[in-house]
Amino acid sequence: MSKLVVFRESKKAQEELISCIEQYLLHLLEVVKPFDHVVSYSWNEHRNKVSVLGKRFKAEVVLVPKGVVVMGEIPVIWYPFRNMIEERITRTLDMIIEE
Repeated sequence: MSKLVVFRESKKAQEELISCIEQYLLHLLEVVKPFDHVVSYSWNEHRNKVSVLGKRFKAEVVLVPKGVVVMGEIPVIWYPFRNMIEERITRTLDMIIEE
């Protein structure tokens, strides 16, 4: 597995970020489930970290004081596409955060 990390700054309150991320994850499950039926996510007890698990990837979305960090693991075979994946994550976070 190859690791990647993406950080996006945000001034939104944590509860607002949680709501935005939750809405996005629910949409993601609908879109991805037909292709990857094992995709799931779960929040930790403090609701400051959500783990997303798929058949070929896993990621954690962590709410930090100044924004959001996505830490992911992708198969080594996807490594040539790492920059594209990071750009996609960045665009998605920008869409979720929309300030």
